[in-house]
Amino acid sequence: SPNRIEVDGRKLDFRRAVIATGGRAAAPPIPGLSAVNYLTNASIFSLASLPESFRIIGAGPIGSEMSQAFARLGSRVSLFEMTDQVLPREDPDAAAVVQESMRADGVNLLLGVKVAKVEQRGREIAECFWLGCAEAYRLPSTISDANSTLSPKSESGARTNS
Repeated sequence: SPNRIEVDGRKLDFRRAVIATGGRAAAPPIPGLSAVNYLTNASIFSLASLPESFRIIGAGPIGSEMSQAFARLGSRVSLFEMTDQVLPREDPDAAAVVQESMRADGVNLLLGVKVAKVEQRGREIAECFWLGCAEAYRLPSTISDANSTLSPKSESGARTNS
């Protein structure tokens, strides 16, 4: 029935249900990213020391939070975002307040840019990105964090009966 779910052989009846399986980091489809040692929102907390510089791709809630946190801790942080504001799904006025706070904390905001590729150069990672329709730029970094999306996580074998 549409009001029943089976999990591990156990049937649960409901009127309405939300199945919140959580999420895991999903790397954005950027050429070269899989060839470099990048961090995600999960692996970022395994750092043993504070990076001198940091590049973060995606200014959603996680990317914005990590950018501001590492800037406040003393890293030079550049945050890449394809749209023209941080927190692109939020109200523009609210996002503007967050954006100004991030700038005040020293985050280098690169808005309206698309990361075209990522390259490893010795110990540095260089992102090549497009600024609007202008030419490509390169920024070296010792650490890169790619966390712009989360993919649904479901490993329990849960299924709905229809």
